[in-house]
Amino acid sequence: MGKDGGWFENRRDTSGRHRAPFSGQRDTRFVTDLRRDEIRKLTEILHIDNTRARHTGEIVRRMIRELPKDMRRDRWSRTNKHLCDAHQGLNANLMADVFNLVQREVGHHLRKFDAYPDLLKPLDVLILQKLQAIRGMWEKPDPKNKAVSQAWHYEISCCQGCMVARIASDKHALRNLRIALLSRTQTRLNHAPRRLMKFVDTCIDLFPDDVDELYGTSSQFAFILKDTRKACSKAWAKDPAHADSRTPQRRHTDHDK
Repeated sequence: MGKDGGWFENRRDTSGRHRAPFSGQRDTRFVTDLRRDEIRKLTEILHIDNTRARHTGEIVRRMIRELPKDMRRDRWSRTNKHLCDAHQGLNANLMADVFNLVQREVGHHLRKFDAYPDLLKPLDVLILQKLQAIRGMWEKPDPKNKAVSQAWHYEISCCQGCMVARIASDKHALRNLRIALLSRTQTRLNHAPRRLMKFVDTCIDLFPDDVDELYGTSSQFAFILKDTRKACSKAWAKDPAHADSRTPQRRHTDHDK
C-alpha cells in the first residue's frame, strides 16, 4: 500500500512499464517506456520544425491525435503549460523527460570539460561548442557573454516540444548529441545505452540519405571525445575543489529514472 493508502499508487505491467490505476492504461512518463514503433511515431512528429516551417501546426496536431492514448495529453489535464498550441496534445511528462535529458547532456554532463580546457583537443572544442550552442534555446542571451559562439536563438514560446523538434530536425545536432552519448557509454562492460540514445538514433533514421555518414562519424568522433572525457574525469577526481561533488559510482541501466 502506498503513502496515500495504496489506491492511487502507480503500478507496472508485465513489461515493466507504468500502468495508470483503474484504467489499465500505461502511465507513460519516460522515453524509455516507449516501444521502438512508438518512438518512431513521436520522432516523426518532432521531425517537423514548426518554428521554421509555416502552416505546419495543423499537421502536427493531426499526427498527435493519431498517437496512442498514453502518448497524448491526459484528458483530465486542462493545459500543458510547457507546450505550445501545436504540441499541446502531447503527453507533457514524456516531453519533459526528453527535454530534460537533452538539457543535461549539453549542460551538466559537460561540466568536467569546462573545468579543464587545457586538456581539450581541437576536435573536442569544436564538438563541445556545438553542443553548448544548443543551450541558447532556453538560456536568455547575455550580450556581455560571448563565450558560446553561434548559440541557437532563444525559443520565445518556451515550448519544450518546439525546442526538441528543432534538435530532432537538425542532423548535425543529432550527430553531436550521439557523440556525447557514446562518449559516456562504457564499452568494457555490458552497459545499456544511455536513455536518450534510442530517441536520437530514431531521429537520425529519418535522414535516410545521411544515416550512414551520421552513424559513422559520430562513432568515430566519440572515441576521441571519450579519451578526453576520461582525462578530465581523472583530473576532476584528483582536484580538491570538487571533493564535495564526488558521488559513489552506480551501474547505469536503461530504466534508471
